[in-house]
Parts: sequence; structure tokens; C-alpha cells
Amino acid sequence: METWKPVLGFEGLYEVSDHGNVRRVARSKTVDAAKVPQAKEMFAAGATLKEVATFLGVSIPTAHSIKLGKTWSGDAGHRIVNPRPNRTHYLVVDFCCDSKYTKRGVHRVVWEAFNGPIPDRLEVNHKNLDRADNRLENLELLTHRENVNHAHAIYAEERKHLPKGQRRGPRSKYAKIQHG
Repeated sequence: METWKPVLGFEGLYEVSDHGNVRRVARSKTVDAAKVPQAKEMFAAGATLKEVATFLGVSIPTAHSIKLGKTWSGDAGHRIVNPRPNRTHYLVVDFCCDSKYTKRGVHRVVWEAFNGPIPDRLEVNHKNLDRADNRLENLELLTHRENVNHAHAIYAEERKHLPKGQRRGPRSKYAKIQHG
């Protein structure tokens, strides 16, 4: 069973699970379902986003979502946030609080929610080296040197079966550059 905890620094806004999923908590603002058809009629009549947002008592992006027909599906109290890979292939999520966006790595958010803040100079390591696998049981806290040694040990084990002249270089399935 998935266990959810609040994201440090974004309590009451976002939650993270021990499976590595992130969800947004529904805010106190709720749209009256009876007003949505009226809002769609206002859009059809040429009303601006600002006018409809004011009528509904919501933000302009929410009014735009209603205009596009997007609604929350599933659990009305939460909405899953889809992470995206950054340039180093770690999954990240953009958190928003008071109109300010903060990009954070999912692996770090999971660790902090279940184990507290990460001390200085320590890193969150993926035990199986899969940067998309952010389950709590796959994460551990290491120094940079221990993290590098862990990765080298796994890469060496993967290349052990190769002839001696071919053991060097990024041959691992986790390497950014793949050789043919």
C-alpha cells in the first residue's frame, strides 16, 4: 500500500509517496459545478478569461482549463503531478507556492519527506542506478565518494564477463552515451 507524506516546504500543497509518486492537494478554492455551464456560455459569447475567472472566483489558469474542458478526474482531493526528466536524466517536479515555482528532484523529495532534511554534503543514491526508480526502498544517503564508488562497482560487475580489452568505457545500460 502506498504511503503519502507532505513535501517539506510545501506542506498542505503537495504530497509524495514511498513509491515515488507526487500529487497536488486540492486547494480550498472549489468551483461550483452549477457555475461551470454558465462559464462555458460566457466563453461562447466572447467573454475574456479574466471575466470568467472573476465570475467563478478562480485564477485565470483555472478558467483557461475549464475553457479547454480539462477537469480533475479520479480523487477530487488530489491530482497526480507528472515528473519530467532534467538534463541529467533525474525526474524533477515543479512545485508552486505563492506564484513562485521551485524545481526539485523527486528522489530528494521522497527522501526528505520520509527521513527528514538531507544533511550538507550528502547525496541521495539510487541503489539500482535507475534514475527513474524513486521508490523509498531504492534510495539511500551517501557521500559523493561513496556514490561514485557504488556506481563504479556495479559498472565493473556488469563488464566482468567481457574480454579484458573491452571492459573500459560506458557500456552500462545506465550510461548516457551508448556504444554500438
